[in-house]
Amino acid sequence: MLTTSTHDTKRGEDVRLRIAALTEMPRAWADAVRRWRAAHAPLVTSTSAGPAPDPATQHLIYQTLVGVWAPRPVRATRESLTHRVGAYLVKATREAGWRTTHAQPDAAFEAGVTGFAAALLADDAFVAELDAIAGRANEVAMVASLAQVVLRSLSPGVPDTYQGCEGWEDSLVDPDNRRPVDLDHAAVELAAAEATDVARLLATRGDGRIKRRVLAQCLRARQAWRACAGADAGYTPLAVSGDWADHVVAFARTAPDGDALVVLASRLPGRVMGADAAHDPGELGPPVGTTWGDTTVAVPEAMRGRQWTDCLGGPGAPAAAHWALCDVLATLPVALLAAKGRTP
Repeated sequence: MLTTSTHDTKRGEDVRLRIAALTEMPRAWADAVRRWRAAHAPLVTSTSAGPAPDPATQHLIYQTLVGVWAPRPVRATRESLTHRVGAYLVKATREAGWRTTHAQPDAAFEAGVTGFAAALLADDAFVAELDAIAGRANEVAMVASLAQVVLRSLSPGVPDTYQGCEGWEDSLVDPDNRRPVDLDHAAVELAAAEATDVARLLATRGDGRIKRRVLAQCLRARQAWRACAGADAGYTPLAVSGDWADHVVAFARTAPDGDALVVLASRLPGRVMGADAAHDPGELGPPVGTTWGDTTVAVPEAMRGRQWTDCLGGPGAPAAAHWALCDVLATLPVALLAAKGRTP
């Protein structure tokens, strides 16, 4: 993938997570790219300075299309994506400064790059393949996005939340990421999310309402348990053991009076979900319940003897020395557990 030293290779948070998900399904992605490179060779334009797109830019195009291929309920039209991806590719390749630049644009190269992307999006057979591979990446990315929301909301510091990113988003660099945010629509979607059971929200996760619900509840928890999230709050990593211990982030934020919030989130969920296995993307699902096997979280002695409520709507956790993730994460792949300090 092309890189530059500027901010202009950055993309929206869910676009980045969809592309990152490809690293958790390397065989499926490598097979797709090999197949596409061979099939799309006739679409590459010859210019005086070389092929357009060159191999690196061609890979950038494939990655970018996966990145903007949001779940079907919120996906942009092909016409819209053709325009937006084309504008992004011109800006990205100019910023890379290899074959074209802002000061000395190579019109033939840029036309070849944008034409290549447009031809892909006009090809029904390619779009069907893209939908399959991106569908698998989306399943991983949605879980990672929920984990990212919880982690950034409750980790030490100030949550970095952008308007327009409350649901699944598909923004590329400016001017694409400067499109107006429909706040009225966001309010309606949040109200609908809050009126729906979280299990149902997870089952219909493609519409993005589950992300809105989790984000809203995390921010409310910060307010309700502000001593657990402020400058004087403690931070305690929690030990995880079992089948998927390396794929869990667990920590507690504690208040001076003993109140506590515990964050449980998936790390690299693709492997837990079997994203690189040879089965249909439709068989993938969020890692909940028995998926976690014998994975457990150790509860520090100072935090035992309390009943824990999940601020996100999950089942909560018992007053025990260890929590089985198959129970605590039975409803959602993330949890935000809250408990008051023990009465002296």
